[in-house]
Amino acid sequence: MPTAGFSFIELMVIMGILAMLAGLSVGWLQSAGRVNALGMARTTLLDAARRAQARSQGGRLATLTFRRSLDENDRPVDEVAVHVAETVLSHAFERLDGASGMLPMEAQGDVKIDPLGGRTGGCAVFGRGGSLAFAPQPSFAVTEGLELEAWILPTGNAPVMALLDGEGCYEIALFRALTGGDYDLRLRVSLKPADGLGEPAWAVFETDGAPVKAHGRWVHVRVAFDGQSPIFEVDSLERSQRTTALGGRGAPATTGASGVPARSIAVPPSGAVALRVGTLGQPYQGRLDSLVFRGVFRLKDDIVALPSGVAFEVRSPPRTTLPYRVRYANGRLDPLKHPEDVVLVVRDTGRPDDLPLVVELGRSGLVRADMSEAPAPATPTTPGNARPPDSPPLPNAGGPR
Repeated sequence: MPTAGFSFIELMVIMGILAMLAGLSVGWLQSAGRVNALGMARTTLLDAARRAQARSQGGRLATLTFRRSLDENDRPVDEVAVHVAETVLSHAFERLDGASGMLPMEAQGDVKIDPLGGRTGGCAVFGRGGSLAFAPQPSFAVTEGLELEAWILPTGNAPVMALLDGEGCYEIALFRALTGGDYDLRLRVSLKPADGLGEPAWAVFETDGAPVKAHGRWVHVRVAFDGQSPIFEVDSLERSQRTTALGGRGAPATTGASGVPARSIAVPPSGAVALRVGTLGQPYQGRLDSLVFRGVFRLKDDIVALPSGVAFEVRSPPRTTLPYRVRYANGRLDPLKHPEDVVLVVRDTGRPDDLPLVVELGRSGLVRADMSEAPAPATPTTPGNARPPDSPPLPNAGGPR
């Protein structure tokens, strides 16, 4: 007896149904994949923020950096990195031996400690040729980067005034603009060759526009180099910089994707560096208070790329471009850097109409990321409100007072 089979019309109907189901499945899988990508981004960002919070305890400063980089195939990728800065020197200048760990220090030339004339109660007053010298310490031979924070009140007419000199490894200086008495900032760093071979090369990073104003008031300055790019901040406002990279014997230094040498700071063979505040050759003149010097240790596994197909933007503070750095101190947003909460928006570039992932980093310690409508940009903070002249002093970063 013949076996009954499908007719041609029935086959066409079944194939049409299967094709429709396949189309629906592909669309659902694509949608699920995008949701999963945002979910992976949410996990990555939350983990990074909480890691920065945890590592900022005990006098450390943790920086959460959101940036765009290039992968091994030179394709753009968004990534988040956590850098940790360990305090190796914190000086309040209330007594000569007030350095962290009671480091040996010697005053030379015209320098004295004024117990009442500083920002936080005491300061070092440098005349021409005055300096404070610290004996060679392994903690000053930082390998990945450095950070310096200080309240300064410069005086004098020197064309260049060095704030800090690390015995041939790094030099942070002020220098006068061509007109007026205002100052630019310069960070001069001796860097290891990218391949580890050959002689160290000097790289010079400078601000443009004389951001340090000679207005007779205390100014908070932060200078940093993390192995990738320099940072100059004056009263919590980041300034643009120009770069001059010099290699050994006149050869240009190898640069990374950002155009800045992606190198570590050169360390002397002895593994120790003598630190001098206010060098004898190019002396700093004026008052210096609440000096905080940190060595930066960058961990490779703390740099995580976000899933492909998603991109983030900074919504608050408004009109902020990448790279953007969030600083944590003692488990919370550093109030010196962040007068308001930080909000980031992560979007699916392939589905621009979908709800974005909104990441909130609150000054109270809140860390939250949810799928929701992106909030409207907040009212911009004016430079005068970012850090008023009489705002609270820089918190002690771990050294004895």
